[in-house]
Amino acid sequence: LIPWDFDGSFGQWRDAIYDPIWIHDEYARGKNELYNRLIGNEEFMHDCKIRWFELREELWSEDSIMEMVFDYYEEIKDSLEISMPLWDKENKREKYLDLFFEYIPERLVVCDSYFSQL
Repeated sequence: LIPWDFDGSFGQWRDAIYDPIWIHDEYARGKNELYNRLIGNEEFMHDCKIRWFELREELWSEDSIMEMVFDYYEEIKDSLEISMPLWDKENKREKYLDLFFEYIPERLVVCDSYFSQL
């Protein structure tokens, strides 16, 4: 089971849609001292880069991630029929889903580019 808030995850927060190219480094640095120290550590960032591309080979490939997401969605879609009308008064579920499924591949490209530059 994974937490999945259709309008509050993967680039969305209610009606705000975040561009998948937005990198949160500066925001996170100002809010989290541990993150600030880690991202400022060259050795740590080098290790992150290596690990990112190792995971991208199989586990975090676009196909693998999308397959996992579709599997999870199949498991929860019946529950969504019950719960979504409670908060989705404007019936935007399809919009949220479309944005979600577009965001992941776009974000992976951005993250690949980010880690390539380290």
